[in-house]
Amino acid sequence: MSRKIRFSTHWDITNILLIYNNLPNAQFIRNYQIKPCDGKYKAIQFNKIDGILDRTSFMGQYKFSTDGLPLNPCGRTGITGRGVLGRWGPNHAADPIVTRWKIDNSGSRCLNKTTGRPILQFVSIRRKDSGQWAIPGGMVDAGENYTSTLKREFSEEALNSTTASPKELEAIVKRVDDAFHHGVEVSIGPKKRIV
Repeated sequence: MSRKIRFSTHWDITNILLIYNNLPNAQFIRNYQIKPCDGKYKAIQFNKIDGILDRTSFMGQYKFSTDGLPLNPCGRTGITGRGVLGRWGPNHAADPIVTRWKIDNSGSRCLNKTTGRPILQFVSIRRKDSGQWAIPGGMVDAGENYTSTLKREFSEEALNSTTASPKELEAIVKRVDDAFHHGVEVSIGPKKRIV
């Protein structure tokens, strides 16, 4: 019998059921060359820049288990280990959520026939590695800022920039830059909740 674990449960309380997930699934391991937990994490410089990797958290300094592994600063989840994340500690990612109201040929918003409310459309992609639908985006490369990651990932995943000719690539870059300069920014964050 399992029970729910509240995020507010203090890390010192140990008599609770934990689901161990130290090994990512086999497909993820193949796609991202992730190695299982082998003890080498002890050499990682947590809570600071580790070589070219940013291992700091927007939530401040994070704590560690008795094994020396980083603990989720939000509290317990019932899962231990890295799971399917590529790195121990913070995994900085940028995922642009691009939306628009569906409009008809006259430029009027289309309404849902049942609710009468406007229909919101969003950009999604089908992942090449898993075939699953997702929001475009990805990991922030070492030394890269978030805006560059958003533009790069959106161009690669939603607009196929990796297979574009030089002329097509120029048009893609212009369209993405225009969207970033003339689009309406609703929210960038909340950065303080990014782990």
